Order: sequence, then C-alpha cells, then structure tokens
Amino acid sequence: LLAYKDKIDKDNLLASVMKGNHFPLSERFGGQLYAICRDVAHQLALDDLNVEYYVCNSPETNAYALFNHNEGEPHYIVLHSGLIDKLEQDELRFVIGHELGHLVYRHSVLYRVMDLIYPNFDDLPPFLQGIHDLWRKLGEISADRLGLLAVRSLEPALSAMFKMSSGLSMGYFKMDPKAYLEMIDELIIDMEKTGERVFESHPANPVRVKALVLFFRSRSWADWIKGKKRKTDRELESKLEDAIAILRKTPRIEREQSELEFLASAGFTLMVCDEDPSEDEYTYLLNLLSYYYFWPAAYLESYFEEKNPKMLRRTLAKSAARIVKESPQSTRTLLQALIPLLTRDKKLDQRELDALFDIAEKHLKIPHAEVVDLLLAGLVENFRPMT
Repeated sequence: LLAYKDKIDKDNLLASVMKGNHFPLSERFGGQLYAICRDVAHQLALDDLNVEYYVCNSPETNAYALFNHNEGEPHYIVLHSGLIDKLEQDELRFVIGHELGHLVYRHSVLYRVMDLIYPNFDDLPPFLQGIHDLWRKLGEISADRLGLLAVRSLEPALSAMFKMSSGLSMGYFKMDPKAYLEMIDELIIDMEKTGERVFESHPANPVRVKALVLFFRSRSWADWIKGKKRKTDRELESKLEDAIAILRKTPRIEREQSELEFLASAGFTLMVCDEDPSEDEYTYLLNLLSYYYFWPAAYLESYFEEKNPKMLRRTLAKSAARIVKESPQSTRTLLQALIPLLTRDKKLDQRELDALFDIAEKHLKIPHAEVVDLLLAGLVENFRPMT
C-alpha cells in the first residue's frame, strides 16, 4: 500500500527539508569531502545507488541517512559539522560507509511501517518494543561492517567510534588499539556482572566495538579482502551470539528469574484451565513476560514443550516459594499482573477464578479476604464484557 501511494502521490517534504536547511556537497562545494563520499560508495560497489550528501550545522559528532521512498529520487546522507571537524579522512570513510549500510539494508522501511501503525512509539506493546529495540541495535552492527569494508582498517574504525561515542577529538588521547580493546573487554565483563542493559537506539559502545573486531578477525573478512566467495561463517556467528547476548533482555538476578518462572507457569495455568485459551490471553501473557525476557514466545514454547502437568505445578510451587521467602513484598503486585488474564476473553470462567484463588492463597500465601479485594479491584479496571 505504501509503495503504491509513493508512486501516485510523491512526498516532496523530505527534499524540501534537505535543500532548505542543509548544505549540499558537490565538486564545487566541499569538493574533497564530496570526493571521499563518492570514493566510499565506489569502494563498496554502490556507484549506482543514488545518494546526495549534505552538511548540517550541528556540534554533535553524528551523521544519519534518510531513505527516499520516491522512485528515481536520491537518498540522503547528512554529516554534522561537529563530526567533520573532529574526524580524520579514514574515520570519515568509516562513518560514510556505515550510513550507506543503512540505505543498503533499507532499515528505514521498517521504521516507516512501525510509524504508520504506531504513530506514538510508546503505544507499542512491550513485547514489540523489546524486539524492535534489539533489531535496531543489530542494524547498527550490520552497518558498522560496511563502514569497516569502506576503510579496510580496524584502527580508524575504532578511533571513529571512540570520537562519536565520547564527542572528543584525539587531542588528549593517543589511540592504542590494544589498550582500547582490553578496556572494551573489561567493560563488557563489568556490564555482564552488573546486569546493565542499554535501551538507546544504538548498542552499548563496548558491544558494538566487540562485534566489529570479531568481524575483522573472521574468515568472512579474510575471504572478502582476498576476493574469495564468501561462505557461511559458523565461528563468527557463534562468537557474535556471545558478544551480543547482553543486548537481549534476560533475567539478570535471581529475583527476576523467579518472577519470570512464576508468571510463566501461573499465567500458563490460568490460560489453559478453561481448555479454550484465546489469542488475547496469549498476547497478554507474552507482553507480561517481555518485561523479563526478550523473546517470550520461544521461552513459553521451550519451557512447556513436552512437559507434563506435574512439572508445571512443580515450577509454579518452587518459584512462588522463592518469591514468598525472598521478596514477599512483590506477591500482591504479581497477583495483580495475572488478574487481566481472567478477562481477556470478555467472560469469567469459574475454573479460572478457582485457579487464581489457588495460586494466590496456596502459593503466594495471600489471605482469602485480600485476594477478594484485589480481584474485585482488578475486575473493575479490566472487565468489560460487552465492549
């Protein structure tokens, strides 16, 4: 639908913004910088990719690419003046290659669809927010590879990434790649220990650097440099999986793991006890678990696949016991999170009510009268049988 609309109703706003607010690069204006941009495109065999390059007045050490959906019209890469002032030529080549990567991989196509369906990003269901966040970070790592292919050397790529993440020039620093990479490894270990996760559009800088170094040292890189046909690089894939694991939302402390197991087992129990689980119930449970785990669908499938009801009850009992013992203050909150599962199919089933009371009283040790109050409050908030 969007492609059809693009053909019959071109949007000229993007071109107007570019030409009205930024300075276009050409052989006459910024000739040397323009030559670098064109040479990077040639290096990446992208001479046929229609791109215009612009400079904007901004002190930020940044650049960005804009995909033009109008057929036959150029895409845009914008370089901030702060970036140009701080980066050497090879560092600029890395950044320009990175931005070309975003155009090659058409990353903005998904952004456009997401913006159409969810104009307000905060309206995305938690499950989709987590997946979108991870995909966006992996997209930056993919674009970094084209940046490295453009410059063919690790050191300027590393120094460019340092300058962009710090906003500093190298006036007070001397880039020692070995010391820098040792520091990166130490930062990643520290992030893993503390359970730190970064929810910006770009992956945490240590992870991004680590991923690029793995690519530079891989068989895939060696084959490309030698002009050989590239093959699937299982070793690189395995090492990259380990490096980016910290980007995936998973329980980092024992309390989170207990809550994930409890909500998964209790939610699954409530969902299937009426023998007619609805899609709305399953979606709600996925969104609930996504606060703890990046891909809750796979978690549910692997966790309950081929497991008998006895195993399910055991998981529920053990996880609830740990919660009651170690963080009893969270029991009411966890119960309140389960109540909407009872009403997602717009009806109340006695079997679901009985199961909820059993979970609350037997496992979470919440008194009966308090369960009644919490349930009534939850029904007032969530139950609309005829909407």
